[in-house]
Amino acid sequence: MRYRIEICQDLMHVLDENGNGYDAHVLVDRQAARDAMKMWATRYRPNNLDDARREMEAYFDSAG
Repeated sequence: MRYRIEICQDLMHVLDENGNGYDAHVLVDRQAARDAMKMWATRYRPNNLDDARREMEAYFDSAG
């Protein structure tokens, strides 16, 4: 199964190729989000990990 991480508003989540959700994290703390993404990298091996990391960092940078 192939997975990807998507960020929508203040939620980061793991989806499979059919759009089914497997895990989620509310984006309120940058370090907690990094930790979740690190765990997901080994558990799900998402195919868009680098892009998702950049998008997550940009989310926190824009939030101030």
